[in-house]
Amino acid sequence: MGKDVSRKKKALKIITILIVLILISMIAWIIYTIAKNPLLVSQDSFIVEYGNEISVNPSDYLSEQVKKEIITKTKVNVNTNSRDEKNQYPVGEYEVILNYIHHKAIAIVIVKDTTCPQIKIPQSPIEIEEGKLSTDDFKNNYEHLFTVEDLSETNELKFDLMNVNANEVGEYEAVANCEDEWGNKAEEKFKIKIIEKPKIDNETLSKESESSKNTSTSSSKKKSSSKETTNNASSNNSSTQKENTGSSKSIKIPANPDSRVQLDGGYAIGGYTVELPEGW
Repeated sequence: MGKDVSRKKKALKIITILIVLILISMIAWIIYTIAKNPLLVSQDSFIVEYGNEISVNPSDYLSEQVKKEIITKTKVNVNTNSRDEKNQYPVGEYEVILNYIHHKAIAIVIVKDTTCPQIKIPQSPIEIEEGKLSTDDFKNNYEHLFTVEDLSETNELKFDLMNVNANEVGEYEAVANCEDEWGNKAEEKFKIKIIEKPKIDNETLSKESESSKNTSTSSSKKKSSSKETTNNASSNNSSTQKENTGSSKSIKIPANPDSRVQLDGGYAIGGYTVELPEGW
């Protein structure tokens, strides 16, 4: 019995000694590691808003425990080839490398877009004649009055006209809204003014009708004048042709079947009808 207890005590002491040695080794390794690489990053990752620059200041990444003389001699390298067409770092994750002599540390930078689009609206109410308002027509005719600004791509601009009574004169509030590719939403309220239809009195209608009749009469006169001119021209042409051809007016005479008539330039053979100038 006594020997067994003694053995157990010895085994427990050995195990305790081993645990202490392991702990001492771990602490020594940590101390050695810290002493070996004095660059300690202050946090696991750093957030940067899309459109802002990624910092190259080592103090923005290193822990306060790092000595100031080390911080001032630390250089920060950012991959500048990652910029997009807008010369910005795209949304995503980046490694920022910190170098001090032969020591190196890596800081993780995450670029996020949490900024909502900016919608610019017309400064004065948009006037629309009563009864002439629909969402599609409004978008087609008035969207050019609005602008959307955002570094990221945005969806199409939408309009909420639910609170506008298109059939009643008055001023109403409508809403323009849009969303960018990262889910950031924006909306702006603007004014729509429904105005009364212009009224046309009987006098105006009478004038318009008279004007229409005068226009029609004038057009008719022009056509008639044109026809008369054409007829006169035709008559003159006919008269001219008669004058020119009067000396060669033709008549038909029968030739004696049993004889022949001598003509200027030839003969009329019996049995045929010939045409001669009048007065021949």
